[in-house]
Amino acid sequence: MLMDLTITTKNLTIAPFTLDHLEPYRQEFTPEVTKYQYPDPFPDIDTARQVLGGFMDDMERGDMLELTILGPEGEFLGSAEVFGLREEAPELGIWLKASAQGRGYGKEALEGVLGYLDGLGKYEYYIYEADERNAPSIGLVEKFPHERGGLEKVITESGRELMLRTYRIRARR
Repeated sequence: MLMDLTITTKNLTIAPFTLDHLEPYRQEFTPEVTKYQYPDPFPDIDTARQVLGGFMDDMERGDMLELTILGPEGEFLGSAEVFGLREEAPELGIWLKASAQGRGYGKEALEGVLGYLDGLGKYEYYIYEADERNAPSIGLVEKFPHERGGLEKVITESGRELMLRTYRIRARR
């Protein structure tokens, strides 16, 4: 069962999201963190509960992974998502709270998630989208074997304009 999944790396524990992390998730999913991402910060705890609860339901069905990234002392650092587990190429997403950025945790978390997915032996590649203006996110994906795809202008529900570049990260089997 996916809810039993735990990925352990040198500094991180990556485990299925639980409502124990709802408040830190909501607090740290700030306008600064989401500046170049499609989702907006949650306006209130009820909205966060609704959205993340839906992700938990999707995970129970085996459609996606909604994972919490915990630091060396067990502190909440952010989350990793894998959408489309039943698709040919799942889409990866990752975000870290502002105070955890620039410390190598993003690369370590993405390596851990990719290692888990590669171990399933089901996928040849994964989709990763990043806004062209988000240098840290572009730098992260470019540390992995990848193919750089097209650029698409996207308008979010709140009216923000994103310039999303699609990358295909190759499985490392």
